[in-house]
Amino acid sequence: MKRLDYLFVQSTRLVFMGFFICMAIFALDIRSDEQRIERIQNGQVDAMSLADTMLGSGEATSPRELIALAEQISQETGAKDARANGLLSRALEIEPRLPSAHAQLTYLQTKQAGRPTESAIEHLEASFWDCPYCNQDLLRWRLAYVIMHWRYIPEEVRLQAFAGADVLRWWYLDYEFLDQIRKEAISKGIAFNAYQRKIYTPVRPSEIGQN
Repeated sequence: MKRLDYLFVQSTRLVFMGFFICMAIFALDIRSDEQRIERIQNGQVDAMSLADTMLGSGEATSPRELIALAEQISQETGAKDARANGLLSRALEIEPRLPSAHAQLTYLQTKQAGRPTESAIEHLEASFWDCPYCNQDLLRWRLAYVIMHWRYIPEEVRLQAFAGADVLRWWYLDYEFLDQIRKEAISKGIAFNAYQRKIYTPVRPSEIGQN
């Protein structure tokens, strides 16, 4: 019996030791990803060269790193948007539910065409689907995009954007932004207040999540 107790204790120690080793490796991997992303965002890497390397490699890459690199490239003067598109598409192949990647593709495809395309609106809808209310910056961006391109936006997508505006109002208390976007909408002849009255969002705070 004592022999069994000893084996049980030793096995338990080995299990926990293995668990902690795995967690330590996982934490190091996350930290390594964060450091690479910080270097990309701070302009400490040759973004175009790194993009070509990533796109030419079949190896799996962190979706967050791909998105950060695509964002950096799209901000660089004279950079080709095709690379950013490729990076974002690769990120979505790895992880299909990435609202920020869908939002960036909406922006890039709209910029390239000079107006929202069918594909751009599909990516916009995908970002709504993946993250209805979870991120304040994304809620702001989507509402501003819809107001800016109002004539091209389907009615159901407009209502989704105003549902997000409702959450900005009662959850994030984002009154200053809403006041600014309301003025912009009214200057374009959009009945901002009327759309706000159409919206009721029966969402509990626990369902919104964190930024």
